Amino acid sequence: HVQSAEFGSVEMHETVIVDGIARMRKLGGVSVAPGETVVFERGGKHLMLMRPVAEPEKVTLAFYAGDALLLTVDTRIKQGD
Repeated sequence: HVQSAEFGSVEMHETVIVDGIARMRKLGGVSVAPGETVVFERGGKHLMLMRPVAEPEKVTLAFYAGDALLLTVDTRIKQGD
């Protein structure tokens, strides 16, 4: 489960190729085994941030799996991106 005070809804999605067409599917959760890494990136697993409350420069995401993990992300686009 992921939530953010800056957005009305946050969903985890994954892009998959079906019959040569890229489609997004909602993920109910993501498991990360001890010592493993899961990467969220364009074209793979990613977060859908929906219904923004404002135009935040930073977004705080709370990931829940027993304990909460807080992550703050800079949303400003860097020169050259």
